[in-house]
Amino acid sequence: MASKLEIVNLALAHAGEDPISALDEESPQADFIDRVYRSELDNALATYPWRFAKRLAELNRLADLSIRNDTPQYQLPADWCRIISLEINGTSVTDFDQIGDVLLVPWAGTDSTVVLEYVTKDVSEGKMPGHFVTVFSLLLGARCAQGLGRDLDQALSLRKEVESIQKPQARTTDAQQGKTRTLRRSRIHSVRRGAR
Repeated sequence: MASKLEIVNLALAHAGEDPISALDEESPQADFIDRVYRSELDNALATYPWRFAKRLAELNRLADLSIRNDTPQYQLPADWCRIISLEINGTSVTDFDQIGDVLLVPWAGTDSTVVLEYVTKDVSEGKMPGHFVTVFSLLLGARCAQGLGRDLDQALSLRKEVESIQKPQARTTDAQQGKTRTLRRSRIHSVRRGAR
């Protein structure tokens, strides 16, 4: 697992910039990274329902109803970055709307249990898997190439690599991190293998 400094220096290398020795050093690279790191990390997290960053939360119903037909409102968690799914009393629903940090959930009753599956932005660098670090460092590198080096061609090249190569590979790797399933053997398969 990579440290924040390692991720930053990887991004700077992608951008063709000199590495830094400390995050708080006095340098144009460290100053620029300090300004853009958080927003680029949030953007990278929001691009996909990354398994390492998934969370579940039971949402709190707000006392006020929305101005839309008295629709119940629920407070999103402070660390949410991307909504994955929503359940009311154990049933998946897609009929909801988001306004700021509030969800409007029309079918929720006063005693409903509303559970949100979401991507959190509260992740530490030490918990980031390698496939995500690759995508994030390239995105951060593209931002550095454009902002520090004023090299638009390099920035576009890095973004193209993310979108066409690295992100699809990372998504595949991430999807394979899920539960394993035991496939049922068909009768034909069992007979061919000699099982009875």
